[in-house]
Amino acid sequence: MDTAGFNRTLLCLAAASLLTLLWCARSSAQSAPASAAAPQAAHNPILEYFVDWFPRVTRIQNEQPHWVTPLVTVTPRLEEEYRYDQFFQSMRQGRTIDNYGGSKGLELIPFQNTEIILGVPGWISHGGKKIHATARRVAPSDGWADETFLLKYRLLSANEESGNYILTAFLGFSAPTGDAANSSGHFIFTPTIAGGKGFGDFDVQSTLGVSFPDGGEDRLGCRWRGIPPFSTGCIAISGLSSR
Repeated sequence: MDTAGFNRTLLCLAAASLLTLLWCARSSAQSAPASAAAPQAAHNPILEYFVDWFPRVTRIQNEQPHWVTPLVTVTPRLEEEYRYDQFFQSMRQGRTIDNYGGSKGLELIPFQNTEIILGVPGWISHGGKKIHATARRVAPSDGWADETFLLKYRLLSANEESGNYILTAFLGFSAPTGDAANSSGHFIFTPTIAGGKGFGDFDVQSTLGVSFPDGGEDRLGCRWRGIPPFSTGCIAISGLSSR
């Protein structure tokens, strides 16, 4: 098994183990006897942590606005979900690039004000005119993208009744585990700041970040990434949403 396949297998096993622990902890709590006369179980902080997982997530999310998640950028809100995106791009000379998964994945809220995202590499499909390899460029071919991870820390927040705003810091990280034609070839760190403000039934969300590769700056550069708030309809695209 190659390195990329091994990393993907470890990620899947870790996610499956975590979900199994959550299910077992929840089932154990529901099946416990309710009698007050029953002897008290020994204090187990690890078990209590997982038993209280979903109520804790609800409490944490109630401290922030309940906005729609944008389609283009990562929301400053803390979310717990499995996210799957698809992108379809039309290029010059009739070429196309299809991204299945968008390198999104499992989003968890393990602690107060904190979220971690365990990305699942997207599958990249190239169509249209065939491009041949050169001395400086690998020929496009179908395959997996790089592994991605993201850490969020919520700095400020208030729900709709207390101010309707949020400010969150991100630290993104990607590892060059993808196939040669679909990988950056370098580790990349991406610090980002994201925020939003609600106005009645509408809200504005925006992000600003910069990517720092550990090499290959002549090819990758240090890219600034910003999503300005634009007006949309009833769903969030590029920053603004309406409920």
